[in-house]
Amino acid sequence: MRILIIILSIAFSALLFVINFFEASSIKIDYSLKGFEKVLDGTLTLTSIVLGFMVAILSILLSAKDSEIMKMIMESRHKKELKEHFLLSLWNGGVLVLASFILYIAKNYQGIFVEVSFYFWVVISLFFVFSIIGILKTLMDLLFILNDSPASKTPKGNHVEDPEERRRREEKLNE
Repeated sequence: MRILIIILSIAFSALLFVINFFEASSIKIDYSLKGFEKVLDGTLTLTSIVLGFMVAILSILLSAKDSEIMKMIMESRHKKELKEHFLLSLWNGGVLVLASFILYIAKNYQGIFVEVSFYFWVVISLFFVFSIIGILKTLMDLLFILNDSPASKTPKGNHVEDPEERRRREEKLNE
């Protein structure tokens, strides 16, 4: 999966480079494009939200380390894949934030450094998007695997068989 993410990111960036280099489009897509500053703002916002969400997920997983579900995750084939996706996405998100800061400043200048910075930013942005798709796919796979497992059923201590007690609890919830 990681190789596919790298290949897709580089392929899309190379396509953008070729289009710009050969001026195949009437609009040159680069850092001088009107509104590019808004794109950088949006990238920083989205990256920050995604990184915060991932840290929250890791905190929840860490706090539930002794649960039955965590034991199932650690025993599943997704354990290594989940770890790789989290590390890849966290590192890539940090690099994307740094690259966005650099491009924010460099966009006011001309030269090869700015051009290279722009294409590096495009590669990293696409890499981040594809790695987030990868982690979401892994989490969805885990969700459906865990939903079918016995560990996802109601614990015995929470199961109420007495109809009168069940009705009383439902009324209390609806108050």
